[in-house]
Amino acid sequence: MPLPTPTFPWLDISMDFVLGLPRTKKGRDSIFVVVDRFSKMAHFIPCHKTDDDSIVAEFKGRKHVSFKPGDMVWLHLRKDRFPTLRRSKLMPRAAGPFKVLTKINDNAYILDLPAEFGVSTSFNVADLKPYVGEDEELPSRTTSVSEGEDDEDINYNTSTSTPQAQASSPTLGPITRARARELNYIMLLKNEGLEE
Repeated sequence: MPLPTPTFPWLDISMDFVLGLPRTKKGRDSIFVVVDRFSKMAHFIPCHKTDDDSIVAEFKGRKHVSFKPGDMVWLHLRKDRFPTLRRSKLMPRAAGPFKVLTKINDNAYILDLPAEFGVSTSFNVADLKPYVGEDEELPSRTTSVSEGEDDEDINYNTSTSTPQAQASSPTLGPITRARARELNYIMLLKNEGLEE
């Protein structure tokens, strides 16, 4: 009897091993193959012939993450859900931070999402990442600064407006990590101006 046809990606998968391959530098001699029966997308994971089920289970890399109402999270902007925000590869892949309003269950949360996004406010936990704060370490796509060079802040804003003028006219669009830092800085300037 044939298997039922899947109706959604990654709900029904097949797994197999390719054994007896030449060893890599790390000693891997096999490949663990996982295929989604709906989309036919495959993952090829290098492994050892002697790996048991406990080691294989650690390959999908999925960690249990849980949020509670009030937590701040980054939101992954999937192309299929946010087509206008992901028109180009150069556009941000994440937005936020946003506040968690409700926990539906361990896999679904409702976010305090601005109405401009025009989508449902409930999201799968796989699309959320904890917001650590403005001191969060961000991986850089550029080469790191070599020792002995002068470090300086590069201002990409070519306008001659003052920080107070920038604070009065924030730009619209998704809040990326860089924009979150910028907005925190602008609010700090506003608060200092009110105290004087």
